[in-house]
Amino acid sequence: MNLIQKTLSVVICVCLFGFSELYAQNGRIYGKIVDINTGECLNNVSVSLIFGGNTAGQFTTKEDGTYTFPITQAGDYQLNFKRAEYDNFSYASFSVRAGDSIRKDVALQKPPRFLRITEVNNHDKEIDVLDIGSIIATESYYVDFFNSGGVDIDYVTGKMCEWITEVTPSSGTLKPNESNRITIKINPDKFEAGKTTGKMLIITNNGNKVLNIKAIGKFPEVKTLVLTTAYNDPQNKFPDTYRSEIKFNGRHTFKEIGYCFSDVNKIPTINDNVVIANDAGTFDYKDYWTFGLTGKHLLPWLDSGELFDPEFACRTYYVRTYLKYENENNVVLYSNNVAQFTLWEILCK
Repeated sequence: MNLIQKTLSVVICVCLFGFSELYAQNGRIYGKIVDINTGECLNNVSVSLIFGGNTAGQFTTKEDGTYTFPITQAGDYQLNFKRAEYDNFSYASFSVRAGDSIRKDVALQKPPRFLRITEVNNHDKEIDVLDIGSIIATESYYVDFFNSGGVDIDYVTGKMCEWITEVTPSSGTLKPNESNRITIKINPDKFEAGKTTGKMLIITNNGNKVLNIKAIGKFPEVKTLVLTTAYNDPQNKFPDTYRSEIKFNGRHTFKEIGYCFSDVNKIPTINDNVVIANDAGTFDYKDYWTFGLTGKHLLPWLDSGELFDPEFACRTYYVRTYLKYENENNVVLYSNNVAQFTLWEILCK
Protein backbone atom coordinates (compact mmCIF):
# COMPACT_ATOMS: atom_id res chain seq x y z
CA MET A 1 0.00 0.00 0.00
CA ASN A 2 1.50 3.31 -1.05
CA LEU A 3 1.46 6.49 0.98
CA ILE A 4 -1.62 7.88 -0.74
CA GLN A 5 -3.65 4.76 -0.01
CA LYS A 6 -2.61 4.78 3.66
CA THR A 7 -3.53 8.44 4.02
CA LEU A 8 -6.89 7.87 2.40
CA SER A 9 -7.64 4.92 4.72
CA VAL A 10 -6.87 7.01 7.80
CA VAL A 11 -9.12 9.83 6.59
CA ILE A 12 -11.95 7.41 5.90
CA CYS A 13 -11.65 5.83 9.37
CA VAL A 14 -11.68 9.21 11.06
CA CYS A 15 -14.74 10.27 9.08
CA LEU A 16 -16.59 7.07 9.84
CA PHE A 17 -15.79 7.40 13.54
CA GLY A 18 -17.07 10.96 13.58
CA PHE A 19 -20.17 10.00 11.67
CA SER A 20 -20.95 7.22 14.13
CA GLU A 21 -20.62 9.66 17.01
CA LEU A 22 -22.79 12.21 15.27
CA TYR A 23 -25.55 9.86 14.13
CA ALA A 24 -26.92 7.36 16.62
CA GLN A 25 -28.40 4.68 14.43
CA ASN A 26 -31.70 3.14 15.69
CA GLY A 27 -31.73 5.21 18.88
CA ARG A 28 -34.96 6.45 20.55
CA ILE A 29 -36.39 8.34 23.50
CA TYR A 30 -39.69 6.99 24.81
CA GLY A 31 -41.84 6.75 27.91
CA LYS A 32 -45.27 6.81 29.55
CA ILE A 33 -47.13 9.71 31.19
CA VAL A 34 -49.51 9.16 34.11
CA ASP A 35 -51.38 11.14 36.77
CA ILE A 36 -49.21 11.32 39.88
CA ASN A 37 -52.14 10.67 42.24
CA THR A 38 -54.28 8.15 40.39
CA GLY A 39 -51.72 6.44 38.13
CA GLU A 40 -54.13 6.92 35.23
CA CYS A 41 -52.51 7.10 31.78
CA LEU A 42 -52.84 10.59 30.39
CA ASN A 43 -53.84 11.33 26.82
CA ASN A 44 -53.54 14.67 25.04
CA VAL A 45 -50.19 15.42 26.63
CA SER A 46 -48.08 17.58 24.32
CA VAL A 47 -44.46 16.37 24.37
CA SER A 48 -41.72 18.49 22.79
CA LEU A 49 -38.24 17.21 21.99
CA ILE A 50 -35.59 19.97 22.09
CA PHE A 51 -32.17 19.61 20.44
CA GLY A 52 -29.66 22.41 20.03
CA GLY A 53 -32.15 24.95 21.35
CA ASN A 54 -34.70 24.09 18.67
CA THR A 55 -37.77 21.89 18.60
CA ALA A 56 -36.72 18.63 16.99
CA GLY A 57 -40.03 16.79 17.40
CA GLN A 58 -43.62 16.99 18.72
CA PHE A 59 -45.81 14.19 20.00
CA THR A 60 -49.34 14.05 21.47
CA THR A 61 -50.12 11.04 23.66
CA LYS A 62 -53.07 8.73 23.05
CA GLU A 63 -55.15 6.79 25.57
CA ASP A 64 -52.19 4.65 26.67
CA GLY A 65 -50.18 7.75 27.64
CA THR A 66 -47.05 6.66 25.72
CA TYR A 67 -44.77 8.66 23.47
CA THR A 68 -41.75 7.83 21.25
CA PHE A 69 -39.14 9.89 19.39
CA PRO A 70 -36.68 8.18 16.98
CA ILE A 71 -33.16 9.55 17.50
CA THR A 72 -30.69 9.64 14.62
CA GLN A 73 -28.32 12.25 15.91
CA ALA A 74 -26.21 11.91 19.05
CA GLY A 75 -26.05 14.83 21.42
CA ASP A 76 -27.85 16.55 24.30
CA TYR A 77 -31.66 16.56 24.37
CA GLN A 78 -34.43 18.06 26.49
CA LEU A 79 -38.11 17.07 26.91
CA ASN A 80 -41.05 19.35 27.73
CA PHE A 81 -44.51 18.08 28.76
CA LYS A 82 -47.76 20.09 28.78
CA ARG A 83 -51.38 19.18 29.41
CA ALA A 84 -54.44 21.22 30.35
CA GLU A 85 -55.20 21.27 34.11
CA TYR A 86 -51.72 19.90 34.94
CA ASP A 87 -48.45 21.50 35.88
CA ASN A 88 -45.87 21.65 33.09
CA PHE A 89 -42.86 19.37 33.44
CA SER A 90 -39.42 19.26 31.78
CA TYR A 91 -36.48 16.91 31.69
CA ALA A 92 -33.30 18.99 31.73
CA SER A 93 -30.55 18.32 29.19
CA PHE A 94 -29.45 14.68 28.96
CA SER A 95 -27.05 12.95 26.55
CA VAL A 96 -27.93 10.42 23.88
CA ARG A 97 -25.17 8.26 22.38
CA ALA A 98 -25.14 6.07 19.31
CA GLY A 99 -27.87 3.43 19.46
CA ASP A 100 -29.18 4.54 22.89
CA SER A 101 -32.75 3.66 23.81
CA ILE A 102 -33.65 5.94 26.72
CA ARG A 103 -36.87 5.72 28.71
CA LYS A 104 -38.23 8.88 30.36
CA ASP A 105 -41.47 8.26 32.25
CA VAL A 106 -43.39 11.20 33.70
CA ALA A 107 -45.97 11.59 36.48
CA LEU A 108 -47.82 14.88 36.05
CA GLN A 109 -49.72 16.53 38.87
CA LYS A 110 -52.57 18.99 38.95
CA PRO A 111 -51.68 22.34 40.47
CA PRO A 112 -53.15 22.88 43.93
CA ARG A 113 -56.52 24.62 44.05
CA PHE A 114 -56.97 26.36 47.36
CA LEU A 115 -60.54 27.31 48.20
CA ARG A 116 -60.46 29.10 51.51
CA ILE A 117 -63.52 29.97 53.61
CA THR A 118 -62.63 33.21 55.35
CA GLU A 119 -64.03 36.07 57.32
CA VAL A 120 -65.49 38.86 55.24
CA ASN A 121 -62.72 41.01 53.75
CA ASN A 122 -60.08 39.13 55.73
CA HIS A 123 -58.74 36.38 53.51
CA ASP A 124 -55.93 35.58 55.95
CA LYS A 125 -58.50 34.56 58.56
CA GLU A 126 -59.68 31.12 57.46
CA ILE A 127 -62.62 29.61 59.34
CA ASP A 128 -64.12 26.13 59.53
CA VAL A 129 -66.81 26.96 62.14
CA LEU A 130 -69.39 29.74 61.95
CA ASP A 131 -70.79 30.26 65.45
CA ILE A 132 -74.01 32.26 65.28
CA GLY A 133 -75.12 31.73 68.88
CA SER A 134 -78.77 32.26 69.74
CA ILE A 135 -81.06 34.12 67.33
CA ILE A 136 -84.83 34.61 67.35
CA ALA A 137 -85.53 35.75 63.79
CA THR A 138 -84.43 34.77 60.31
CA GLU A 139 -81.04 36.31 59.71
CA SER A 140 -78.29 36.28 57.11
CA TYR A 141 -74.62 35.60 57.74
CA TYR A 142 -71.69 36.17 55.46
CA VAL A 143 -68.39 34.50 54.64
CA ASP A 144 -65.97 34.84 51.73
CA PHE A 145 -64.87 32.06 49.40
CA PHE A 146 -61.33 32.88 48.32
CA ASN A 147 -59.18 31.19 45.66
CA SER A 148 -55.58 31.32 46.88
CA GLY A 149 -54.34 28.92 44.19
CA GLY A 150 -53.04 29.48 40.71
CA VAL A 151 -55.88 28.07 38.61
CA ASP A 152 -59.65 28.49 38.38
CA ILE A 153 -61.84 26.76 40.96
CA ASP A 154 -65.41 25.67 40.26
CA TYR A 155 -67.60 25.21 43.34
CA VAL A 156 -71.14 24.30 44.28
CA THR A 157 -72.64 24.40 47.79
CA GLY A 158 -74.99 22.00 49.54
CA LYS A 159 -77.13 22.55 52.67
CA MET A 160 -76.88 19.66 55.13
CA CYS A 161 -79.58 20.73 57.61
CA GLU A 162 -83.05 22.21 57.23
CA TRP A 163 -82.45 25.41 59.17
CA ILE A 164 -79.90 26.58 56.58
CA THR A 165 -82.55 27.80 54.18
CA GLU A 166 -80.54 29.52 51.45
CA VAL A 167 -76.95 29.92 50.27
CA THR A 168 -76.20 32.52 47.58
CA PRO A 169 -74.49 32.35 45.22
CA SER A 170 -74.85 28.58 45.47
CA SER A 171 -72.27 27.91 42.75
CA GLY A 172 -69.65 29.73 40.75
CA THR A 173 -66.11 29.93 39.44
CA LEU A 174 -63.26 31.70 41.20
CA LYS A 175 -60.22 32.86 39.31
CA PRO A 176 -56.86 32.97 41.10
CA ASN A 177 -56.88 35.51 43.96
CA GLU A 178 -60.59 36.14 43.43
CA SER A 179 -63.27 35.94 46.13
CA ASN A 180 -67.06 35.69 46.32
CA ARG A 181 -69.22 37.00 49.17
CA ILE A 182 -71.44 34.12 50.32
CA THR A 183 -74.77 34.79 52.04
CA ILE A 184 -76.07 32.09 54.39
CA LYS A 185 -79.67 32.51 55.50
CA ILE A 186 -80.64 30.88 58.80
CA ASN A 187 -84.17 30.12 60.06
CA PRO A 188 -84.11 29.62 63.86
CA ASP A 189 -87.69 28.31 63.79
CA LYS A 190 -86.22 24.99 62.72
CA PHE A 191 -83.52 24.79 65.41
CA GLU A 192 -83.47 21.87 67.77
CA ALA A 193 -83.40 23.01 71.38
CA GLY A 194 -80.00 23.47 72.97
CA LYS A 195 -76.75 23.44 71.10
CA THR A 196 -77.16 22.37 67.51
CA THR A 197 -74.74 22.06 64.61
CA GLY A 198 -75.41 22.22 60.90
CA LYS A 199 -73.08 21.77 57.96
CA MET A 200 -72.64 23.41 54.59
CA LEU A 201 -70.82 21.28 52.04
CA ILE A 202 -68.69 22.97 49.37
CA ILE A 203 -67.83 20.73 46.42
CA THR A 204 -64.99 21.88 44.17
CA ASN A 205 -63.14 20.46 41.17
CA ASN A 206 -60.26 19.63 43.49
CA GLY A 207 -61.87 18.18 46.61
CA ASN A 208 -64.54 19.14 49.11
CA LYS A 209 -64.72 21.36 52.18
CA VAL A 210 -67.21 21.57 55.04
CA LEU A 211 -68.26 24.67 56.96
CA ASN A 212 -69.73 23.80 60.36
CA ILE A 213 -72.39 26.19 61.64
CA LYS A 214 -73.11 26.22 65.38
CA ALA A 215 -76.27 27.66 66.87
CA ILE A 216 -78.19 27.61 70.13
CA GLY A 217 -81.85 26.75 69.90
CA LYS A 218 -83.97 28.06 72.74
CA PHE A 219 -85.77 25.66 75.04
CA PRO A 220 -89.54 26.00 75.43
CA GLU A 221 -91.07 28.01 78.22
CA VAL A 222 -92.99 25.57 80.42
CA LYS A 223 -95.33 26.33 83.33
CA THR A 224 -97.20 23.79 85.45
CA LEU A 225 -100.68 24.87 86.58
CA VAL A 226 -102.29 23.04 89.49
CA LEU A 227 -105.95 22.49 90.49
CA THR A 228 -107.40 23.79 87.28
CA THR A 229 -110.89 22.89 86.11
CA ALA A 230 -110.21 23.81 82.52
CA TYR A 231 -110.51 20.22 81.36
CA ASN A 232 -113.14 18.80 83.73
CA ASP A 233 -114.68 15.53 82.70
CA PRO A 234 -118.36 15.48 83.81
CA GLN A 235 -118.31 11.69 83.88
CA ASN A 236 -115.32 11.69 86.17
CA LYS A 237 -115.75 12.06 89.92
CA PHE A 238 -112.44 13.83 90.21
CA PRO A 239 -111.63 17.00 88.34
CA ASP A 240 -108.55 17.28 86.20
CA THR A 241 -105.77 17.92 88.61
CA TYR A 242 -103.29 20.00 86.66
CA ARG A 243 -102.14 20.94 83.22
CA SER A 244 -99.15 22.56 81.57
CA GLU A 245 -98.74 25.36 79.13
CA ILE A 246 -95.75 25.25 76.82
CA LYS A 247 -94.57 27.99 74.51
CA PHE A 248 -92.28 26.70 71.78
CA ASN A 249 -89.70 28.87 70.08
CA GLY A 250 -88.03 26.37 67.81
CA ARG A 251 -88.48 22.83 66.59
CA HIS A 252 -88.52 20.20 69.31
CA THR A 253 -88.77 16.43 69.19
CA PHE A 254 -89.68 14.69 72.43
CA LYS A 255 -89.42 11.09 73.45
CA GLU A 256 -91.63 11.50 76.49
CA ILE A 257 -93.80 14.20 78.11
CA GLY A 258 -95.28 13.99 81.58
CA TYR A 259 -95.22 14.97 85.25
CA CYS A 260 -92.95 13.99 88.09
CA PHE A 261 -94.17 13.98 91.72
CA SER A 262 -92.66 13.72 95.15
CA ASP A 263 -93.84 14.19 98.73
CA VAL A 264 -90.21 14.35 99.88
CA ASN A 265 -88.28 16.10 97.18
CA LYS A 266 -89.46 19.69 96.78
CA ILE A 267 -87.88 19.79 93.35
CA PRO A 268 -89.02 16.50 91.84
CA THR A 269 -87.26 14.84 88.93
CA ILE A 270 -87.96 11.88 86.69
CA ASN A 271 -86.24 9.76 89.31
CA ASP A 272 -89.33 10.30 91.50
CA ASN A 273 -92.89 9.23 90.66
CA VAL A 274 -93.74 9.83 87.02
CA VAL A 275 -96.98 10.01 85.06
CA ILE A 276 -96.66 10.13 81.28
CA ALA A 277 -99.20 12.68 80.10
CA ASN A 278 -98.89 12.84 76.35
CA ASP A 279 -97.53 10.96 73.39
CA ALA A 280 -94.17 12.12 72.12
CA GLY A 281 -93.83 14.01 68.90
CA THR A 282 -92.41 17.02 67.12
CA PHE A 283 -93.68 20.48 67.95
CA ASP A 284 -92.96 23.59 65.97
CA TYR A 285 -92.16 27.20 66.56
CA LYS A 286 -94.71 29.42 68.37
CA ASP A 287 -97.14 26.58 69.11
CA TYR A 288 -98.96 26.81 72.42
CA TRP A 289 -99.57 23.33 73.63
CA THR A 290 -101.52 22.32 76.73
CA PHE A 291 -102.59 19.06 78.25
CA GLY A 292 -104.49 17.85 81.32
CA LEU A 293 -104.72 14.63 83.27
CA THR A 294 -107.91 12.65 82.78
CA GLY A 295 -108.79 9.03 82.31
CA LYS A 296 -105.62 6.96 82.03
CA HIS A 297 -103.63 9.96 83.26
CA LEU A 298 -105.22 9.99 86.74
CA LEU A 299 -102.98 10.34 89.73
CA PRO A 300 -101.53 6.97 90.63
CA TRP A 301 -102.55 7.43 94.26
CA LEU A 302 -106.26 7.87 93.61
CA ASP A 303 -106.83 4.12 93.64
CA SER A 304 -104.91 3.68 96.84
CA GLY A 305 -106.71 2.35 99.88
CA GLU A 306 -104.80 4.92 101.91
CA LEU A 307 -106.37 7.83 100.07
CA PHE A 308 -108.70 8.66 102.98
CA ASP A 309 -106.04 8.18 105.63
CA PRO A 310 -105.57 11.77 106.93
CA GLU A 311 -101.83 11.32 107.31
CA PHE A 312 -101.58 10.19 103.75
CA ALA A 313 -104.11 12.56 102.19
CA CYS A 314 -102.72 15.65 103.92
CA ARG A 315 -99.22 15.21 102.66
CA THR A 316 -97.98 17.93 100.38
CA TYR A 317 -96.95 16.79 96.93
CA TYR A 318 -94.69 18.66 94.60
CA VAL A 319 -95.09 18.40 90.85
CA ARG A 320 -93.20 19.54 87.79
CA THR A 321 -93.74 19.01 84.10
CA TYR A 322 -90.91 17.29 82.28
CA LEU A 323 -90.07 16.98 78.59
CA LYS A 324 -87.58 14.32 77.57
CA TYR A 325 -85.93 15.09 74.25
CA GLU A 326 -85.47 12.56 71.49
CA ASN A 327 -81.69 12.73 71.16
CA GLU A 328 -78.62 10.75 72.01
CA ASN A 329 -78.19 12.51 75.37
CA ASN A 330 -81.81 12.11 76.55
CA VAL A 331 -81.91 15.77 77.60
CA VAL A 332 -84.74 16.45 80.09
CA LEU A 333 -86.36 19.87 80.40
CA TYR A 334 -88.42 20.73 83.50
CA SER A 335 -91.04 23.42 83.99
CA ASN A 336 -89.73 26.68 85.37
CA ASN A 337 -91.91 26.40 88.47
CA VAL A 338 -92.74 23.72 91.03
CA ALA A 339 -96.40 23.43 91.95
CA GLN A 340 -97.74 21.75 95.10
CA PHE A 341 -101.00 20.25 96.29
CA THR A 342 -102.53 17.79 98.76
CA LEU A 343 -104.89 14.95 97.86
CA TRP A 344 -107.55 16.50 100.15
CA GLU A 345 -107.48 19.59 97.93
CA ILE A 346 -108.29 17.43 94.97
CA LEU A 347 -111.11 15.60 96.69
CA CYS A 348 -112.64 18.79 97.99
CA LYS A 349 -112.39 20.66 94.71
